[in-house]
Amino acid sequence: QFARRETASEQLYQMGREALPTLQLVLRRSEDEEQRHRLVRIIDLLAEQDLESRIQSFLKGGPAELENWAEFEDWVSDSRPTRELFVELYRTHPYLVKSLGGTPQQLALAITKTQRNMVERGVGRSETPERVDLVALLLPTAQPNFRANSQHDSIIAFMLQLYPTGELSDDQVIGEPFLRLVDQWMTTSDRAVREQVVRLALQWKMDVALDL
Repeated sequence: QFARRETASEQLYQMGREALPTLQLVLRRSEDEEQRHRLVRIIDLLAEQDLESRIQSFLKGGPAELENWAEFEDWVSDSRPTRELFVELYRTHPYLVKSLGGTPQQLALAITKTQRNMVERGVGRSETPERVDLVALLLPTAQPNFRANSQHDSIIAFMLQLYPTGELSDDQVIGEPFLRLVDQWMTTSDRAVREQVVRLALQWKMDVALDL
């Protein structure tokens, strides 16, 4: 009966995140199309609610329950601004965050999705890349499982050229680790785009330009 199912759906939702494991188990076993549809809707709502709750706790300095924060924290110190940047990255490029520390295949797929996300938003054509976009492009290059390629390096160089030169480097919290990340990427960049990278290093007045 429709009314009873509506009431049951609302009651399950009100149970909160504790109900998620059971709902997911029932979903895997269910063969009823409407039941599956309702379960998927409730699970998505509860998962979103759970994530938002964890994000707010995280921003207030609570336990780091967000996936792969440790991987990100290795690059920056733990502070309110770096937590805010991580949450921004988590919201904008969630697949990239989940790939950190993963296999080369997972990392490559996340990079492809990151690039596609930026293309769909018009970044590089009608929109200037945001800070979170540059971090998303550069972070994989610091991963042990990252496999460099000229296409990704070319995209990074192009996006960095579009970003205001001193805006990130002058940031008191993010500036130093960001430049360290750029330096590492430049050093290991593919030789096919090395001339473009050298010009960028000179533009950003980085010491690595001489080595390149």
